[in-house]
Amino acid sequence: MIYYRNSGEVIEKFIVLIDIEKMKELKSRIINDCSFIEHKEFTSEYLINNIDNSLMKSFQYSIVKTEKNDISTRNIYSYSYNLYHPPYLVELMDRLMKNDVSAIEEIFNYDTSKDKTVDNQIKKINEELFEIDVKNIIDKRKKLKELEVLLCVKEINKNQKSTSFYYNRVLKLINFKVIDMMPLADLNKFNNFLDNKFNFESMINTPRNANLVRVLMKRD
Repeated sequence: MIYYRNSGEVIEKFIVLIDIEKMKELKSRIINDCSFIEHKEFTSEYLINNIDNSLMKSFQYSIVKTEKNDISTRNIYSYSYNLYHPPYLVELMDRLMKNDVSAIEEIFNYDTSKDKTVDNQIKKINEELFEIDVKNIIDKRKKLKELEVLLCVKEINKNQKSTSFYYNRVLKLINFKVIDMMPLADLNKFNNFLDNKFNFESMINTPRNANLVRVLMKRD
């Protein structure tokens, strides 16, 4: 994967090196340790056979009832499992492993404090509850019910970690090696020579994150 950096007067060309196997392993850990877990229980007449084992844990099912008539027999299944909602960082890692260069900026600008957690949701519900008029009993009750559900969910998520625990490990798996550079003035001159309308300053990344800038400044 190629990454271009606009350092002002010079455009630098980097090759981005990623340890895919270690990235996959770390992705699995983040899904397991940092996801928001939601417990699901329901009954259905359909047999689920396309389970994503990476996002569903403690999966169980059983036949709770069999309905028969003169034409057919129908089973009713009971399902119970924990559904894992991975943080957005996992999606960025997937994009990076698919050579999506736009994921680089997002990963280095990632804010772990904004991940979906039970505590953040409880805080949000409490704030919304406070804003509801005391006379609006119906909405108050609905919001209290949401809070009650979240407090139960909190027990399931009590051992989950923040993505900040793994974030720096993700960054260390992304390495940049400068392979070429060219003065921006020369690029623009070539652009004008071909009568193109490319705007190299806007097309080529100017890193906003200090961590990414420091990484790119390193030279082999």
